[in-house]
This record gives sequence, C-alpha cells and structure tokens, in this order.
Amino acid sequence: FEVENLGLGIHSAAGVGNMIYRAGSKLTCSRFAVRIMCDDGAQGEYVTHWVGTPATLGQMQMLAPNLLGRNPEQRELIYDDLKREVRAYDHMGHGALDIALWDLAGKKYNISVAAMLGGFRTRLPTYASTYHGQLEAGGLDTPAAFADYAQQCQEQGFAGFKIHGWHDGDARKEARNVLLVRERVGDQMQLMLDPACQLRTYLDALYVGRA
Repeated sequence: FEVENLGLGIHSAAGVGNMIYRAGSKLTCSRFAVRIMCDDGAQGEYVTHWVGTPATLGQMQMLAPNLLGRNPEQRELIYDDLKREVRAYDHMGHGALDIALWDLAGKKYNISVAAMLGGFRTRLPTYASTYHGQLEAGGLDTPAAFADYAQQCQEQGFAGFKIHGWHDGDARKEARNVLLVRERVGDQMQLMLDPACQLRTYLDALYVGRA
C-alpha cells in the first residue's frame, strides 16, 4: 500500500472550535491519499475529504499492514477484522481503507460502486446544511437567522435542512431554534439536527427531540 500526504488546502469560512461563519476567514485542512495495490496489478485509491487529519492517517497506517496477503475481494471480512482493531477509536482510518477496497473492485470489474451495491436511482433529494450557531453578529447568531437561511434554502429547492446549533449545550435554546425553523418552512421541508456532541446528556437530547 502507499500513502501520500497531498498537502492540499481546502479553504472555508470558519471560526475557532466549532465551524461558524466569519466573513473573509479561511480554514486550511490537510488531506491524504491511499492506494492499495495487488500482485495482479489491480489497485484501489481513495483521497480523504474533511477527515484527512493526522489522527485519521495514524489509524490508517496502523491498520494497513493487516491487508498484506489478504484477498481484496473479501471486503466484508476485512471490514469486520479491522473494525475490531479500532474499536477504541472513531474508525476514520478504517473507512479510508474500506473505500479504497471498494474502488479496487469497481475498477477490476469495470462497474461503479453504486452498481455493485444495487443502486438504481438516477436522482437523489438534497438537503442544505449549516455551520454552527455563533455568538458574534454576522452569521447564524439567532434562531431568526437560522429560520431566514432555511427559508432561502427552501426557495432554492432543497428538500431538507440540517441544523448545527450552538456549542453551549443549552437544550432549551436548541429546541426554540428548531421550532422556529419548522414554523418558518412548514411541513414541506424535512428538518435534521446534528448537535455534534453539544447536548451534554441523554435528557437534553430527549428534551430537544420531544419539542
């Protein structure tokens, strides 16, 4: 196997800690590429996106030697074996190898991964996603700002809207935010909430979910 640090920068508006909107700011993210090669010349590749962190790279390098001598067609067995190896981690490095194995099979048989998985749809619904709520003015700083943005996305034809709320763990604030967005867009738009670990307890999550 080979691993390459691409050293590419992905520039996005960001703040410190949670992702927020700040006009003119940029965040540079690291990425890496992995290539799995077989004796018969078959190979699979994958380039990470948002999760190409040093921690992900370290997991991948820890797991990759377990592929040596294995049959790349046995993706499910390999997946289960590697899953146990990283059971104490977040599996990000595991995912990079699994995707590369699927890419290898697709190239070997000249078929898309979607077709191998039985895919049949030619169109999929899309949803818009937000940055996190923020305290400083100028971005998603109030529930009204979230509602305004959701309405804009709805008018552009998005079928769903995913909310990333504030990072202070205030369940009541999160519930008010979701309810205001729902009131604004009505029942014709699916809403999702990704607390990103900001709701500190099960009861907090239950409170927001039942709101």
